[in-house]
Amino acid sequence: MRQVWEKIKSVMALRKRRKTRQMQRLWIRKGIALDQEDRSQEALTCYDTALQINPTDPMAWNFRGGTLLKLGRLREAREAFQNFIKFAPPEYAKYVSETKEIMREIDVIKKKEKNSTIHSNTVSGLQN
Repeated sequence: MRQVWEKIKSVMALRKRRKTRQMQRLWIRKGIALDQEDRSQEALTCYDTALQINPTDPMAWNFRGGTLLKLGRLREAREAFQNFIKFAPPEYAKYVSETKEIMREIDVIKKKEKNSTIHSNTVSGLQN
Protein backbone atom coordinates (compact mmCIF):
# COMPACT_ATOMS: atom_id res chain seq x y z
CA MET A 1 0.00 0.00 0.00
CA ARG A 2 2.85 2.37 0.82
CA GLN A 3 4.32 1.97 -2.69
CA VAL A 4 0.95 2.83 -4.23
CA TRP A 5 0.70 5.96 -2.09
CA GLU A 6 4.26 7.01 -3.03
CA LYS A 7 3.43 6.52 -6.71
CA ILE A 8 0.27 8.64 -6.34
CA LYS A 9 2.25 11.41 -4.61
CA SER A 10 4.84 11.28 -7.38
CA VAL A 11 2.20 11.61 -10.10
CA MET A 12 0.50 14.47 -8.24
CA ALA A 13 3.82 16.32 -7.89
CA LEU A 14 4.51 15.88 -11.61
CA ARG A 15 1.08 17.26 -12.50
CA LYS A 16 1.65 20.22 -10.22
CA ARG A 17 5.00 21.00 -11.91
CA ARG A 18 3.38 20.75 -15.34
CA LYS A 19 0.52 23.00 -14.29
CA THR A 20 2.96 25.52 -12.82
CA ARG A 21 4.98 25.51 -16.04
CA GLN A 22 1.82 26.01 -18.10
CA MET A 23 0.82 28.98 -15.92
CA GLN A 24 4.26 30.48 -16.31
CA ARG A 25 4.09 30.13 -20.11
CA LEU A 26 0.64 31.75 -20.13
CA TRP A 27 2.04 34.77 -18.27
CA ILE A 28 4.82 35.09 -20.84
CA ARG A 29 2.35 34.86 -23.75
CA LYS A 30 0.11 37.44 -22.12
CA GLY A 31 3.13 39.73 -21.69
CA ILE A 32 4.04 39.36 -25.36
CA ALA A 33 0.48 40.19 -26.42
CA LEU A 34 0.36 43.26 -24.16
CA ASP A 35 3.75 44.45 -25.39
CA GLN A 36 2.56 44.16 -28.99
CA GLU A 37 -0.34 46.44 -28.02
CA ASP A 38 2.16 48.98 -26.61
CA ARG A 39 1.08 48.16 -23.07
CA SER A 40 4.67 47.65 -21.98
CA GLN A 41 4.23 48.32 -18.28
CA GLU A 42 1.53 45.67 -18.07
CA ALA A 43 3.74 43.32 -20.08
CA LEU A 44 6.54 43.78 -17.54
CA THR A 45 4.15 42.79 -14.77
CA CYS A 46 3.36 39.58 -16.67
CA TYR A 47 7.03 38.76 -17.18
CA ASP A 48 7.70 39.45 -13.50
CA THR A 49 4.88 37.09 -12.54
CA ALA A 50 6.33 34.41 -14.83
CA LEU A 51 9.73 34.94 -13.20
CA GLN A 52 8.20 34.57 -9.73
CA ILE A 53 7.01 31.14 -10.84
CA ASN A 54 10.36 30.23 -12.41
CA PRO A 55 13.21 32.69 -11.84
CA THR A 56 15.51 30.78 -14.18
CA ASP A 57 13.33 30.89 -17.30
CA PRO A 58 15.52 32.37 -20.04
CA MET A 59 12.66 33.42 -22.31
CA ALA A 60 10.92 35.40 -19.57
CA TRP A 61 14.22 37.23 -18.96
CA ASN A 62 14.69 37.82 -22.68
CA PHE A 63 11.21 39.26 -23.25
CA ARG A 64 11.52 41.36 -20.08
CA GLY A 65 14.82 42.75 -21.39
CA GLY A 66 13.29 43.60 -24.76
CA THR A 67 10.41 45.45 -23.14
CA LEU A 68 12.75 47.37 -20.84
CA LEU A 69 14.90 48.27 -23.82
CA LYS A 70 11.83 49.54 -25.65
CA LEU A 71 11.05 51.72 -22.61
CA GLY A 72 14.59 53.12 -22.60
CA ARG A 73 15.43 51.51 -19.25
CA LEU A 74 18.87 50.44 -20.43
CA ARG A 75 20.48 49.37 -17.17
CA GLU A 76 17.54 47.13 -16.27
CA ALA A 77 17.36 45.77 -19.82
CA ARG A 78 21.02 44.86 -19.70
CA GLU A 79 20.53 43.05 -16.38
CA ALA A 80 17.59 41.09 -17.80
CA PHE A 81 19.64 40.15 -20.86
CA GLN A 82 22.49 39.02 -18.59
CA ASN A 83 20.05 36.69 -16.84
CA PHE A 84 18.82 35.41 -20.19
CA ILE A 85 22.40 34.51 -21.11
CA LYS A 86 23.02 32.98 -17.69
CA PHE A 87 20.01 30.64 -17.91
CA ALA A 88 19.91 29.97 -21.66
CA PRO A 89 20.41 26.33 -22.63
CA PRO A 90 23.04 25.45 -25.26
CA GLU A 91 20.46 25.28 -28.04
CA TYR A 92 19.84 29.03 -27.59
CA ALA A 93 23.41 29.84 -28.72
CA LYS A 94 22.20 31.92 -31.70
CA TYR A 95 19.98 34.03 -29.45
CA VAL A 96 22.73 34.41 -26.89
CA SER A 97 25.00 35.82 -29.63
CA GLU A 98 22.33 38.29 -30.72
CA THR A 99 21.69 39.28 -27.11
CA LYS A 100 25.39 39.91 -26.51
CA GLU A 101 25.39 42.24 -29.52
CA ILE A 102 22.40 44.13 -28.11
CA MET A 103 24.23 44.43 -24.79
CA ARG A 104 27.28 45.88 -26.56
CA GLU A 105 25.00 48.45 -28.22
CA ILE A 106 23.48 49.31 -24.84
CA ASP A 107 26.99 49.85 -23.46
CA VAL A 108 27.82 52.21 -26.36
CA ILE A 109 24.63 54.20 -25.78
CA LYS A 110 25.26 54.41 -22.03
CA LYS A 111 28.84 55.56 -22.63
CA LYS A 112 27.68 58.26 -25.07
CA GLU A 113 25.07 59.43 -22.56
CA LYS A 114 27.68 59.55 -19.80
CA ASN A 115 30.12 61.50 -21.98
CA SER A 116 27.34 63.86 -23.06
CA THR A 117 26.42 64.54 -19.42
CA ILE A 118 30.05 65.15 -18.47
CA HIS A 119 30.47 67.49 -21.46
CA SER A 120 27.32 69.49 -20.73
CA ASN A 121 28.27 69.79 -17.05
CA THR A 122 31.72 71.05 -18.04
CA VAL A 123 30.27 73.55 -20.50
CA SER A 124 27.69 74.71 -18.00
CA GLY A 125 30.42 75.10 -15.34
CA LEU A 126 32.51 77.21 -17.72
CA GLN A 127 29.56 79.49 -18.46
CA ASN A 128 28.95 80.25 -14.80
